[in-house]
Amino acid sequence: MRAAGNPNQWGNNYPPTELITKDILLGRNYIVLDNDHIAGTFVMLTDPDPSYSQIDGAWLNNAPYATIHRLASLDGYHGIFAAVLEYVASRYDNVRADTHQDNLRMQHLLQKYGFRYCGNILLSERLPKELQPVQEDIQADNPLFRLAYQLSK
Repeated sequence: MRAAGNPNQWGNNYPPTELITKDILLGRNYIVLDNDHIAGTFVMLTDPDPSYSQIDGAWLNNAPYATIHRLASLDGYHGIFAAVLEYVASRYDNVRADTHQDNLRMQHLLQKYGFRYCGNILLSERLPKELQPVQEDIQADNPLFRLAYQLSK
């Protein structure tokens, strides 16, 4: 991400080892293989994402959905997003994702593959319960601010 002009989204310590371990143990962390070599990884959530409950905007629908999170690929690999989307969309009619405002590459891929921008959200899972967002918090200068997208068949 840093090489693509997005040094702030994940910083130096995200995702933390504990979160990766939790995702693996819960069976929601997937890898993308290229001839037995790991080319990428992503998390697919199939339960409602708490961060998506408040949006400054509107989702395309409220039908069940899968969420793509923590998508990453090794340098030099192309087509990882397309492969991930093919996998997820073959199982769910609705797919949601969010991305940092500086992640122009991901914004481009989401739009290229038919996702529609729905509004803005805050990553509430990173906030203590007493600091859960209210509508006024969903502003671009908030470090947990994300652009939210949905693909619906």
